[in-house]
Amino acid sequence: MEKISDQESQQQLNSDQETQINSQLDNQDAQSVDSDLPYVTDRSQIKSDLKPVCPQKKSYKVQLKHGETYFYCTCGLSKTQPFCDGSHVQMPGYKPLKFTYEGEDKIKGLCGCKYNKIEKGPFCDGQHKKLDW
Repeated sequence: MEKISDQESQQQLNSDQETQINSQLDNQDAQSVDSDLPYVTDRSQIKSDLKPVCPQKKSYKVQLKHGETYFYCTCGLSKTQPFCDGSHVQMPGYKPLKFTYEGEDKIKGLCGCKYNKIEKGPFCDGQHKKLDW
């Protein structure tokens, strides 16, 4: 039996999530507005009175590949941090942040505290150092 690496497992999870989300999108009316999408593309689109859960007070070091699409967990409840596993259904208003990595293949820090101020992406901006824990 061939052992699957964590990276291969995450790539399969991302691929499965994208297939599921695209299937949902295919079934939506063409007139649907952004709030009906199963994901957001900008953190400002998250509309919730609930604060996100902080799963980690530092960044997640993740190997990202150029051109790959990822679904970043914005609520903090996912068991597959920093990526979405659908747990946001427990927190009204939260959806995964869909992003396509355009940089060169490398290890990047994705926000672990869920309080980053970068609206267009999930990357760590050091906000965890400024929060009153």
